[in-house]
Amino acid sequence: MILRPHQLEAVARTLPALRDGRRVCLVAPTGSGKTVMGAEIVRRLSVPTRWTAHRRELIAQAKAKLPATCGVFSVQERKTHRAELLVVDEAHHSCASSYRRHLDAHTGPVLGLTATPFRLDGRGLGEVFSELIVATTAA
Repeated sequence: MILRPHQLEAVARTLPALRDGRRVCLVAPTGSGKTVMGAEIVRRLSVPTRWTAHRRELIAQAKAKLPATCGVFSVQERKTHRAELLVVDEAHHSCASSYRRHLDAHTGPVLGLTATPFRLDGRGLGEVFSELIVATTAA
């Protein structure tokens, strides 16, 4: 898979934070390749990874792009799976209890992916993520 320059730059900026064990939210508009960037990060880190999403379409999209060694699961699953890296697709939902169950059980680095780094209920993503990396904007 060939990444675009903005995707390569975002991956390069995200990797050091994850290697330091931080929780990073990667922001990019819809259709800009968040799954592709996330898959490249997973490939480069090469650690056991759990990828979570809340819709069948997102789960299927992730499975098509990720190595077979990366577990892709629905966030609705009750059981938590051990992994060194946790990836949260649609990370703006991270404050919801279904997501928090997985996030609170995970002690390692977390990569959140979202196009909308805000919540309509006013809760901040700072409850979950220590930093925000903007890959590109729609403008």
